[in-house]
Amino acid sequence: MAGTYTKRGSKYRLQYMKNGVRYSETIAATNDKEAKLKLADFVLRIEKGNYYNTDYTFSELANMWLEKVQQPNSSPVTIDKYKSYLDNRILPYIGKYKLNNISVPVLTDYFNTAKKFKTLTKVPRPISKATLEKLSNIVSAIMQKAYEWELIESNPCNKIRIKYDNLQSEIDKNKKYGIKKEQITSYTKEEYKIVLQRLSNESDPFRLFIESALKTGMSKEELLGLRWTDFDIENKTLSVKSVRLMHKGSYIEKQPKAHSRLRSIVIPDSLVLSLSQYKNGSEFIFDRINPNSINSSWSKFCKRNNIRKIRIHDLRHTHATLLLAQGVDIKTISQRLGHSNISITMNTYTDVLQELDKSAAHSLDCI
Repeated sequence: MAGTYTKRGSKYRLQYMKNGVRYSETIAATNDKEAKLKLADFVLRIEKGNYYNTDYTFSELANMWLEKVQQPNSSPVTIDKYKSYLDNRILPYIGKYKLNNISVPVLTDYFNTAKKFKTLTKVPRPISKATLEKLSNIVSAIMQKAYEWELIESNPCNKIRIKYDNLQSEIDKNKKYGIKKEQITSYTKEEYKIVLQRLSNESDPFRLFIESALKTGMSKEELLGLRWTDFDIENKTLSVKSVRLMHKGSYIEKQPKAHSRLRSIVIPDSLVLSLSQYKNGSEFIFDRINPNSINSSWSKFCKRNNIRKIRIHDLRHTHATLLLAQGVDIKTISQRLGHSNISITMNTYTDVLQELDKSAAHSLDCI
């Protein structure tokens, strides 16, 4: 059917049928001529697939935002995080509101309610400033897209200034609730040597994966993302250009969150030799490593060889602490780890640096 319009009081009702679906919209127009022009634009938007229902609820808009904006540009892991925030923290409170009813007072009430949220942990605690900021950013991004799609005249979030006075930072919360900073666990120099010695009896690719973790300081996801083209045998470097992780049984490859994680590091001759001797015929160096079983394999290796077990991620800490102990400057270590700034490295290894400072002071008495 062709588009039609019907005058209803001071407004006009537009209607159009396409592929068995009836579209309708109520508009303001001063006369029939203006109504016809708006009808033509209404039909054109529908034919081009650019029509959006102005009666959408916030839940419906949020689903569109995920589907049209986030899914084409974000990893499944990120999408799952957005869904978790929406399903648990946002939609139960404002999901049923229609867009034209989402006002500054409505959102202000929501954010004031959100300040009282508790963490979804075994021991609930008040949410942090960072969590509330995340909720605010998600709601604002969705409403901004509604504005860009011409569903609303303006983004009400732009008029809201959230006060965080009664919320604590994660650091403050940890102090208040007696939660200690995560202790850095790593191998000593002697343990490091023993692990490498025991690894010589293991088969590839497990041996090479653990050796690479110890000698590069790369995370598990960074190692899994290494291609053979990232290995420069002449310059003795490995380059991190992407990361890979397992999500619901399938590999996900993506860019590291921080630009600083994209880096090339010089590796020791022993690792150059190990990589040169190992060929798997695959695009990825560690294509034969199963992320879901590597932790179990590591645990069995430690138990079998009577080695103190630490997490695989702690092999990254081992790399950093041993370099610190060898006198390598903190900036170089920070760059090898891919930290965005040196303060992250210093804060992470505060205890290690303090111990080294004590040793330095003690060594003065030995001169």
